[in-house]
This record gives sequence, structure tokens and C-alpha cells, in this order.
Amino acid sequence: MKKFIYLYFLALTTIISCQKPQDEILPEVTIEVKSVNQTEINLIVIAPSASEVELCKDLSQCVKRRVINGSAEFTFAQLASNTSYSFQATAFFSTGEKKSELIEVSTRALAVALKAAQVNLYSAILQGEIYNPENLEYHFEYGMQANNLEHKTNKSSGHGIVSTLVQNLNVRQNYFYRIVLTIDNQAFPSDVVSFKTLGDKPEIKDLQVIYADTLTMELVFLVKSNLLVSEVSLMCRYPIFSLDPITVNPDSNWTEVRFQIPVRTGASSLLVLQAENHLVPYLSN
Repeated sequence: MKKFIYLYFLALTTIISCQKPQDEILPEVTIEVKSVNQTEINLIVIAPSASEVELCKDLSQCVKRRVINGSAEFTFAQLASNTSYSFQATAFFSTGEKKSELIEVSTRALAVALKAAQVNLYSAILQGEIYNPENLEYHFEYGMQANNLEHKTNKSSGHGIVSTLVQNLNVRQNYFYRIVLTIDNQAFPSDVVSFKTLGDKPEIKDLQVIYADTLTMELVFLVKSNLLVSEVSLMCRYPIFSLDPITVNPDSNWTEVRFQIPVRTGASSLLVLQAENHLVPYLSN
């Protein structure tokens, strides 16, 4: 009886000792963004129970820190403005190591182009904001194509909200521009924004034909010049004649125009009514 009990105990002990212990699950490793400016990114790596953390920028520039109270803080300085960087952390535990997910963080632009002000027929004020406590050198670049900003303003110095007047623009034209900073002989351009100068083709509406008598009729209609000096002309194809054009002042309102023309009893007339801009500068008083 004693021998049987001893053998049973020995077999049970052998079975338990052959079981493989389960792998330990390591805590999650995460990266949090603390602050971002134009040339610097501050990050915090959360790694509970880790002894040390390594954080790599763009999988190449790596820095190690000791973990205190479950986290470690990192600062990456002298970065390019308005640029995206990738970061990944590796935490070292007593039983192994674990990586975080790869994240992307973008530095802020040193300057941004703002909405153009006082946009007119032939001019506009380009605006930008420079995020710096001291004056920086800047200029504006603009043109009619976003990928070809062929015009440049004179260089100036400033910070905060800055602006420059540009003239001799084309009427009814889309323009694109950006502000460019010069720091240590390096150019830092902002994103490109756009605006459209004023002015448009003239419009005609609400045409009426009024017969004054059997020999005369009158054409009455409304014209909008769309801020450009415009002329309205009338030509008759049968019988052939034309009337002197009527000038419509540059305005954004509708203006009533009247043409009085002779008619022939029992005959048809083909009339051509036309409004056009002369695209000449208009200076208001």
C-alpha cells in the first residue's frame, strides 16, 4: 500500500514540473504630444514598469531616457518649420522590450498667409502673420498660377500681422500668393492662398419693347457694369443703322437704359443689343 502511494505521488510531480510557464504580457507603450512650435517638438513616452525608453525621429535619430514614474520626456529642437516627422519609441522592461506605434507630428509654420484685404479691380493688400516675438525678414510672392509665383514684393522686416500693397493686377483674375521668411539665409515659405480681383462682364436683363406710336418704339432694360466702365450699343440689321453707345458708370447696381428707334409699318427689324467693358482704370472721387 505504501509503495502504491509513493508511485502515484511521483508521477503527479513529474507531470506538473513539465508544464511551460505562460509568456508575460508587457504593458502598452504610447507617445503623447506635449507641445509643438515652429522648430521644436516635445513628446512624452508612457511606459509603465519600464526602466528605460528610446525614442527615434524618422527611425534614425534616437535618444534614450530613464523612465520616472512611468514616463519619459523628450525634446527635439532645431527642426524645419512646417515639416512632418515620424516618431517611434522602444521601452525596455526586465523581461523584454516593446515598441510603440509609429506617429507623425508636424512643426508649425513660422508664418502663414492670411486672406487678402481691400481687393479691388487692379490692386489688393497681401497679408500674413509671423509667429515670432522679434522682427524677421519677409517678402510676398504672387502670381496667376499657384505653382509659378513669378512676382515678388520688396523685402521688409516685421512680426505679427504684416501686409503689402500690390498693384497693376488684372481685372477679374485669380491670384495666388504666400509669405516667405528669410532666416539665416534660408527661405521658409508659407502655404499658398488665393483671391480674385473685382470686375466682371456686364449683364443685361428685363428687356422690354414699348411702342410709343406706329413710327417709334423704345427698348428698356437693366444693365450692371460690374465695377467696370461699360458701354451698351444697339445696331439694327434691317434697316441697317446703329445708335451711339451709352456709357454705364462703374457700379455694382443695376442701371436702367433706354434706346428709342424708328420702325417701319408692317416690316420686321433685327436688333442686336450688346454690352461690353472697355477695361480702363477708374478712379473714384
